[in-house]
Amino acid sequence: MCNVYRRFTADFAKIAKPLNKLVSTSLPKKLCPPTIEEQAAFDRLREHLCNSPILALPRREGKYIIDVEASYDQFGCALLQERPAGPYFPVAYCSRRLEPAEQNYAVTELECLGVG
Repeated sequence: MCNVYRRFTADFAKIAKPLNKLVSTSLPKKLCPPTIEEQAAFDRLREHLCNSPILALPRREGKYIIDVEASYDQFGCALLQERPAGPYFPVAYCSRRLEPAEQNYAVTELECLGVG
């Protein structure tokens, strides 16, 4: 989810660097508890995603867009709203892991699931 909004976070790559090694396919199935550096990076990214200017309050004026990203084990979506003076801003996030039956859905169905 952070990568979707990396352009809104100053120095995103620098902040996320301790977490990048955790996405390797060669990692064991059971990970060790996070290091202090990894936890600090996660906490800092979470703060950036949950506070202004990342999240904006919804307003009466402006179109809404639902942006969905889906994979075969999880999906995430964001509700975006157009602002008069600029781009679309996220006003809400949602994500969850898929149920076993949902993992059989086609990509289009998964993205529709994210809209619902």
